[in-house]
Amino acid sequence: MKETSNYQWFVEPLDAHTNESIARLLLDAGCFEENLMQSVLKTDGQAINAIRLPEYRFLALIRRSVGTAYLNIKVYNRASPRARIRECSFLKKKKAAPIIKKKAEKVSQ
Repeated sequence: MKETSNYQWFVEPLDAHTNESIARLLLDAGCFEENLMQSVLKTDGQAINAIRLPEYRFLALIRRSVGTAYLNIKVYNRASPRARIRECSFLKKKKAAPIIKKKAEKVSQ
């Protein structure tokens, strides 16, 4: 049985192009009206304007588009509706490069 996450996901568009692209994506999915830009508090008490995404799959789609569509975003989440949001810096980390072991060359004499 698949477990569902209770996290709420937010995206902060950092420029007009990104804001328009995310709005278009949500409008095409038919869920833009319920996810309008909201003013939410971060853990440090600072208020930001962010878009609440209905499901994680929208965040996954946006993250895949970041490189090709030149989107500039910050991603946040929270565990409960009354909690403050926190930035998801772990999503910025790149996968570690695979370790390549060099074969020792034998020196023949």
